[in-house]
Amino acid sequence: MFIIDILYQTYILFLEMAPYLLIGLLFVGVLNILFTKELIARHAGDDSFKSVLKAAVFGVPLPLCSCGVIPTSVYMARNGASKSAVVSFLISTPQTGIDSIAATYGMMGPIFAIFRPFVALVMGVIGGLGVKLMFKSNEDRKFDNIEELEAESSCSEGCGCDDDDSCNDDSCCEDSSSVPEKISFKEKLRKSMKYSFVEFLDDITMQFLVGLGISGIIANFIPDKFVSVSTFIY
Repeated sequence: MFIIDILYQTYILFLEMAPYLLIGLLFVGVLNILFTKELIARHAGDDSFKSVLKAAVFGVPLPLCSCGVIPTSVYMARNGASKSAVVSFLISTPQTGIDSIAATYGMMGPIFAIFRPFVALVMGVIGGLGVKLMFKSNEDRKFDNIEELEAESSCSEGCGCDDDDSCNDDSCCEDSSSVPEKISFKEKLRKSMKYSFVEFLDDITMQFLVGLGISGIIANFIPDKFVSVSTFIY
């Protein structure tokens, strides 16, 4: 039955994607340690050319494929990055990386080793600017500006306010008696891995399963040699 064939194709695709998605989730855990919401919002939060360029430059050397880059992009978008910066990162990152640049240099020489990341950078910037022109504002972002993000972070994390408090009183953040405890690197790592493989994965599971199911349907009804045969004919 064709349903069994679709499930089989979906299973094969999942096996092929799983290692790269695992790398992407691990990278999300690393980002959760090194890159705070404030840092992401400051460098990629503005809907500007500079943010688009920074996202593309940041994505070019990363060794993430088209599967592994998805969790990282979702993490950036949910932590203050603009749409244009996220798209720029999505386009530039899978095209190349430090590993592929080194392989290109070894097989094709220095000219192509330079040309490949340069093209990835340019394409990422063009894609990000295209999104910037299509979406003039990021109305669905959680924070309207970086100052609001920093104010919320410093008030909620530094003051130890309860959920019932509004945290709007200046005296809250002036209280030096409640000093946040220092968290060890091991504890940070544990929390980051829990966030990446439990909380974050739970958030994207439904979208991932839907996309995987659609991919299985396409793989079942379109043969593997369809693209190569069509290209040869034309």
